[in-house]
Amino acid sequence: MKYYNLFFLFNIIPFLTFASKINSCIEDKTIALTFDDGPFKYTEELINILNENDIHATFFINVENYWKDLQNNKDKQKILKKAHDSGHQIASHTWKHYISSDINEFDSMMNKTDSWIENVIGDRPAYFRAPRGECYSECVEYLEEKKYKLIQWDTDTNDWDISSGASYRAKRAKSFLNESFEYKRSNYLILMHDVYEHTVREIVPWIINNKPKGYKFVTVAECLGDKSSMYRTNKVVSDELKKDENEIEKVKETKFENEVENDVEKELKNKNDVKKESQIENDVDKKLQNDNNNEKDSQNDNNNEKDSQNDNNNKNESQNENEAKNIPIIEKEENGYSLNNLSDNVNNDNTNNDPNIYNETNNDNNNYNTEVNTDPMNNFNSNTVINNNNNDDNQGNLVYESSTLSFYKNNKIIVFLLTMVLLKIFVNVY
Repeated sequence: MKYYNLFFLFNIIPFLTFASKINSCIEDKTIALTFDDGPFKYTEELINILNENDIHATFFINVENYWKDLQNNKDKQKILKKAHDSGHQIASHTWKHYISSDINEFDSMMNKTDSWIENVIGDRPAYFRAPRGECYSECVEYLEEKKYKLIQWDTDTNDWDISSGASYRAKRAKSFLNESFEYKRSNYLILMHDVYEHTVREIVPWIINNKPKGYKFVTVAECLGDKSSMYRTNKVVSDELKKDENEIEKVKETKFENEVENDVEKELKNKNDVKKESQIENDVDKKLQNDNNNEKDSQNDNNNEKDSQNDNNNKNESQNENEAKNIPIIEKEENGYSLNNLSDNVNNDNTNNDPNIYNETNNDNNNYNTEVNTDPMNNFNSNTVINNNNNDDNQGNLVYESSTLSFYKNNKIIVFLLTMVLLKIFVNVY
């Protein structure tokens, strides 16, 4: 029994010593792509390829390896920041791709590397991979004490071995991966290096296009079910939160767009309503204007009728005046008195058209003259009335209101002599 216990102890010691080394993923149907030794001139191109295919990977970086000036070169540091902000995991791979046997020096190097990474990307890494995967017992104990996750791999493409040429290495890596994918293991933790052109431009695209069906690409922290602890600072935002935030932003944008559309529709509706109201007002104005025009036209018609009536009345009055002017008056002639018209504009229509009337009128005038000549004194009567039936339109009594005045005016000498005779008679009598 004692020897059995010793045998069990000696067999378990190696596992206890390297118990913190993580060689494989635990999440089913996951593929974790890992890249060491960068960043370098092919790293940004690799990030773009991964982003275009919505793939997240893990980068174990050195500060001073292929790029000796990375520590102070802001433009090159932006590549790491871009990888981090795109959702890729950034982990430590030592400062110069070297682990010191002096634990104090190792500790100083780890703090320096992690602080620099934190300064560049904003998060302090909690995952570590030793150069070439070589981490002695003191290294492991130190990492366990500092609570690092020490990551190894279970699928090695050997892309670093280009002794037979890069093309040959890329071909061998594809063949190896194809055989490995045919086994359809539960998961894959693949080791590659982003400092090689053939890795970035040949091997990675082949993996993306030939991964086993149903598998998904994830970071190392995700394949271990430890996504929220990939950094010590806990500043990293998980994809779920990002998705939620993106969905929230989309909802906000959609809501904003809907509000804008509603506002536009309301504005258009208001404009249409205003336009309709304006059109209605214009129609009302036009109708009122038409009514006013009709009323004015009606009023003008009435005025025209009144004017026409007035014209007719004026014509009648003018006709009456003309008829009145046709009244004969007594004028002195050489052989006595005769009747003449007061107006020079004598209406001769009837007399011209009907000679009988003309003759009758002349006869009447002759008779009248005969009567007047028999008794001239009868003309002094100022209200002499003469019944004259010359025309059908001038029948009735004609009043000669101005006959006496005309007599005095035209016979001043006779009047004077008569007055003197009467005055003499009056004197002799009295």
